[in-house]
Amino acid sequence: MWILPFLWTQTSYADVNQMQVVLNIDDSVHTRLESPMLQIQDRLQIPLVETTPGIWQGSDTIPRSNSLNFCILDRDIQLICPGLDQVPNQDSVALSFETQAGTPVLEKVGPDPIQQAPAVEEDRSPGEGTGTPTPEVGDSIDIILFVDDRSLSRLKEPVLSIDPGDGIPLALSDDGQIEGDSPGDGIWMAQFSSRRTEFLILRITDGGVGVGKRQVFLPSSDQAEIRLVTTQTGDGLDLVTEATSGGSVGGPEGTVGAGTGGRLAHVLWIMIALFAVLFTYLRQVVWKTWTAEVKPALDRVSPDGEQGGPS
Repeated sequence: MWILPFLWTQTSYADVNQMQVVLNIDDSVHTRLESPMLQIQDRLQIPLVETTPGIWQGSDTIPRSNSLNFCILDRDIQLICPGLDQVPNQDSVALSFETQAGTPVLEKVGPDPIQQAPAVEEDRSPGEGTGTPTPEVGDSIDIILFVDDRSLSRLKEPVLSIDPGDGIPLALSDDGQIEGDSPGDGIWMAQFSSRRTEFLILRITDGGVGVGKRQVFLPSSDQAEIRLVTTQTGDGLDLVTEATSGGSVGGPEGTVGAGTGGRLAHVLWIMIALFAVLFTYLRQVVWKTWTAEVKPALDRVSPDGEQGGPS
């Protein structure tokens, strides 16, 4: 009867001493990879799988270690062999790379895994003399994405991939179904929620062909608007403005906060009203001065009795 608890204890001990290494490579823009593979330490090579067009992913479970040496290959040619001197004490380590036009073929994107390790909880109670603490935000953020394709007209059936995300592509629309969208105006939109993170990497494909990608930093709010525009150079997508907090209005060329716009209009109306009052007052002062002082003086000095007045 003691055998079963012993086996269970051994299995749990093995799980604790294992960690998973997850590799993600974005080749949607340059399409330089054919059969990429991952090799960790001296283990067997693991072939990567193209989960979506141009996006290669793979993983391997290895014994837990404080350092990590691995290589990425393609057609048995080593592309890059980086290493990590410090590996966070986590069950999994995520590595993200993307291809580029020059050399080396791959470059690393995103922060190092050591920077993604959970931080030690600190005492955040306000001390004496500190101001009112900012309100806490939720664990997720609601995002509205605008992609302006009016100049190039490259998009037909665009699909959005989000990193980090759930891996499920999201179709962009230009049919007026999303609030604020005008159907067929060349500005594609999408609404989605993402777990709170420092930044997102947005990738857009159309018909299986990579259109572009962009890294966007997120504001510290529960809602955000991201405005991109398609380009023929660089990564294929460019930021119109940095991501802004939600609840704003404005066209594709820019974003003006609803609160800021309302205050600006209010101040403008006050200035117009004050100008009208001042103009009326000055007109009355000038007219009284003319009729009471200037006109009688002119009548006295004018020999022929000609009279004038303000035009």
